[in-house]
Amino acid sequence: MLHDETCWFLAMDFDKANWKKDATVKTCKELDVPAALERSRSGNGGHIWIFFDQPINAAVVRKLGCFILTKTMESRYQISLDSYDRLFPNQDTLPKGGFDTQDGCIEHIAIRKMYRYITMLIYRSPY
Repeated sequence: MLHDETCWFLAMDFDKANWKKDATVKTCKELDVPAALERSRSGNGGHIWIFFDQPINAAVVRKLGCFILTKTMESRYQISLDSYDRLFPNQDTLPKGGFDTQDGCIEHIAIRKMYRYITMLIYRSPY
């Protein structure tokens, strides 16, 4: 999240054995939202990445993520999405004074690893 409470991407984190079934890529395709699926380093989960061409308000980005998750659950009512872990950014606004060092958004996604993730996504993206 940037200091003006905007961000360049939405990431959805999925863990557990059924993460592939719960991942929302199909819903993203149905909504015409370009998204990329990345397997986590552990191999026991994955991330859905949605990048924007300009910074978007973090609260709006999180609402998009919740909408996509809701649509996924509506189309697969028998699945509880129990593998869903969290959204990044993981908060709508910055705490007064800036990033929280215990549980802020950017700490979970190390900047030095972003280049590797983006490079992997470019080659794996279905779009």
